[in-house]
Amino acid sequence: RAYEVVLTNAKASPATVELRAEPLDGLRVVREDARHTRKDGAPLWTLTLRPGERRTFRYTLESDG
Repeated sequence: RAYEVVLTNAKASPATVELRAEPLDGLRVVREDARHTRKDGAPLWTLTLRPGERRTFRYTLESDG
């Protein structure tokens, strides 16, 4: 499963975004544009966007089995 999320910061100051996936029952992250941590069993990416920045964030999940 491949995911793509488009993030935009329309503010005049930097913005921190937390992007959280559903808990990974039987799945694991195999590709990601930034390293993740875990919160409540789910992958969590924390990204900072510059003022006016638009970024496409991608990650891929695969089955453990």
